[in-house]
Amino acid sequence: MHYYTLFGWNVASEFELPELFEGDHEKEVEIKILAKEVAKELKGVKKKGIGFQVKPGHYQLNIDGVARFYVIEGREIQIDIAPNADFKDVKVFLFASVLGGLCHLRSTLPIHASAVANRGYSYLFAGNSGSGKSTLVAALQKEGLLALNDDLSPIVFADDNAVLNQGIGRMKLWPDALKMLGKTTNRLYQIRSDLEKYALEIETAETSKEFPVKSIFILCPNIYTKKLTIKKVEGKEKLVKLMRQTYRSQLINGFELEQEHFRKCALLSNQVDLYEIQQPRSVPSLNEQVALIKKYIGV
Repeated sequence: MHYYTLFGWNVASEFELPELFEGDHEKEVEIKILAKEVAKELKGVKKKGIGFQVKPGHYQLNIDGVARFYVIEGREIQIDIAPNADFKDVKVFLFASVLGGLCHLRSTLPIHASAVANRGYSYLFAGNSGSGKSTLVAALQKEGLLALNDDLSPIVFADDNAVLNQGIGRMKLWPDALKMLGKTTNRLYQIRSDLEKYALEIETAETSKEFPVKSIFILCPNIYTKKLTIKKVEGKEKLVKLMRQTYRSQLINGFELEQEHFRKCALLSNQVDLYEIQQPRSVPSLNEQVALIKKYIGV
């Protein structure tokens, strides 16, 4: 077995997963990742979608030509790899949709966001795919901030206080984003054989710490604006916009977690500042965003 730490949880895996931070084999295992045969259909399914099947406590994802994944009660992930599948492809789905389902089942609030930490607090950058979450966190890491997570940030409520732990030890970036950061693809790991996206290492491990969530910034690319703007979101709009940032929200009703999800979003809304950033899509915009964020988080 291989031992890792992931979002504050102790993981034992039959698969080698070098993207994860090293764990302690002497600690109690909270999540197992196992190679097992997975049936094509989930019994007693409550909800089906493209490739996925859900019922309370259980989540199955079937990706043709790659693998079948089965998550049980947030404590076990079974992986049935397809013949001739590239393990790179298996990890792409494991570290995204599969972990998203696991996070729901472990009573977290998974946010579709990348995150950094500064002075003991965490700051999340949410938004749709392609909004520049990973690029912004990579740029802030270059400025000396601690990168925590890329794309998936599961918030844990410790005594109802929202906190974040460090997760996977890499960020996923396109070549043009790397160029903005003054980097090339040389010697970087391509995360999928048919996808020109590369893994950039999270440079500092702080896996044993919890970082209270201070602010969330929603990134909104806007081709019609030439000026970077930021607006604080308040009132009823704040809760609505926060709920929309949930990662893999289509699974919630299949898990019968609607009320719990609303409760967590309301808790989060009462504890954090929420901002919306309208982004012009130009290279100078990244430097402007970094300067703006540093101002708002007190760097």
